[in-house]
Amino acid sequence: MKLNENMEQLRALVARPSELQVAVYGKYNHGKSSLLNALIGEEFFKTADIRETVKLKSYTKKNVTWVDTPGLDADVAQKDDNLANELLTTSDLLLFVHSVNEGELDSKEVTFLKEQYKNKRNITLVLTQIDKTETLHSVQSVIEKQLEFMTQPIEIIAVSSKRASHANEKIREKSHINLLLNTIDANKNKMLELREEEKAILKNKIQSKIEKRLSELNESKQNLLTEVYELENEFLKDVENVKNYKVAYKGIPFKSLIGHSTFSSHGF
Repeated sequence: MKLNENMEQLRALVARPSELQVAVYGKYNHGKSSLLNALIGEEFFKTADIRETVKLKSYTKKNVTWVDTPGLDADVAQKDDNLANELLTTSDLLLFVHSVNEGELDSKEVTFLKEQYKNKRNITLVLTQIDKTETLHSVQSVIEKQLEFMTQPIEIIAVSSKRASHANEKIREKSHINLLLNTIDANKNKMLELREEEKAILKNKIQSKIEKRLSELNESKQNLLTEVYELENEFLKDVENVKNYKVAYKGIPFKSLIGHSTFSSHGF
């Protein structure tokens, strides 16, 4: 990562509010907005069968800022993807949403998760719409195999946003929304500590790169000074050789001509 990128990331981390920041991300129409509404307990984020989220939208409640994103592969031009990716670099937790109805993760989802894992993002995989399928366990098993590249397996929680708003308390409990909330709450302090660690790491990287660049500039400066010194010495030697060289100029020895108007303009 370049120095400017490190500095931009550090600025974003420093400017971030003290609340825990949770980014909800995933492919379009996998239930991201519905999940967010279930998590905050109100209809704040728009849900529809057509793409609604075209920009980042956030909501803060109980010291947690929840952010809805346009979604992975939401538009052909990838403007939405780029917008969401900017947020992911500074979020404390990534809730990656995948609908069980879609079966296993597709190649784009796996590639995305590999990239986030490589960048050491804090990820929880949320399987949504579990009320619509009877194949939850088989799908989850396949997904776990897809994620075997992770040496430390990520948390996988299956939820039903639809059940979360049901009038019956037992059905609401089966939504597993509270399980997800409790998991996030239990790890909140640890994630905030990781944020501070990330800032410290970035500061050290920036300091190291600045010191390295200054060292390179000082070395270049010393090389230039050495080169100038050597050139000056060579020039002075040449001048001395010319002064000591006896030649006849209109019958006058060369040394007698030193200071003569013919040569004075040349510093002799």
